Amino acid sequence: MKKEINLSDEFTVDFLKNNNGGKPICRIEGIVAFIDKNCPSFVVPCSTWMVRVISVHEKFLTIEPLIKVRTPKENEQILQSKIQALKTVKKERTKAKNNYQYCSFQELKEINNNKN
Repeated sequence: MKKEINLSDEFTVDFLKNNNGGKPICRIEGIVAFIDKNCPSFVVPCSTWMVRVISVHEKFLTIEPLIKVRTPKENEQILQSKIQALKTVKKERTKAKNNYQYCSFQELKEINNNKN
């Protein structure tokens, strides 16, 4: 269930590179959001920002960046640490030795050879 987006709502978003050129874009609740043309803030793709909704249109939103939360380098470090956490270390399988009450013929032979 999607939340209704109103003017002056604030969200934390990750910006992406705009395929058509221009300023980076983001998605809020599945709706594409563009940075306001009058905004003086310089936003780098792959950075995380706190933004405020300025206008709501039928197919897109216009936003204003407020506070930089993380830089692209910080986001990359977080991503790499999560990837490392997901990787599992492969353990070598060791064949379990059978602990029978009685020895096999070969084991008896080895025991006799060691006694001599």
